[in-house]
Amino acid sequence: ADLGWTEYTLTDRVNDSETQESGFTFGAGIGVLLGIYDNRESVRLNLGAAYQSGLYFDLGTDRNLVPYFDMPQQFNVGIAAFLLKGTPLRLTVDVQFLAWADASQDPIFSGQPEFEDVVNISAGAEYRFDLTEDKFLHVRAGYCLFDPPWGDVDHLPAAGIYQLVMAAGDDVFNIVSIGAGYTWLTDSGKARIVDAAVAFGGDSVNFGIGFNLEW
Repeated sequence: ADLGWTEYTLTDRVNDSETQESGFTFGAGIGVLLGIYDNRESVRLNLGAAYQSGLYFDLGTDRNLVPYFDMPQQFNVGIAAFLLKGTPLRLTVDVQFLAWADASQDPIFSGQPEFEDVVNISAGAEYRFDLTEDKFLHVRAGYCLFDPPWGDVDHLPAAGIYQLVMAAGDDVFNIVSIGAGYTWLTDSGKARIVDAAVAFGGDSVNFGIGFNLEW
């Protein structure tokens, strides 16, 4: 189960006033991971799927007059292949569906575009270098065909009486990422992982770093 919370502030610069609302709602998610083949030496195939419900807020305001967005429901499905002796090579393909059309208010005025449902497709590869029996280096690269929830970058969608105004960049983004991770095992066999990655091709260059501590 999920608990979502949101808050917005609408500023009226003409009357020098602000309207603020907040609220919470519940959601849920479910997933499954299946091992579909394993020769216990050089090939292993996994198939996964997950569903996440949307988070739909009721803030007590007229959504035609005060635009705010819910968190869209999403469905993901992917396959992973672990290859070569000892399976150091991992290849993945993932497909993600996001229901943006249900997460925003329809436009009031005819002729204005609506927010659209999207499908994003990702593929990646990772190779594990066994430095020692308990230390490993992971090098990875990925590609994502990212579809934003609009069809025309020069005519962005509207919600209620408001039209989205922003430097949208493009109708479709080709995002490339590269990264690396270092894993070591404690005396009790617990993993400690440090990861770093950078992605290009979106509105801006994104960089991330993470640390995973296994108990």
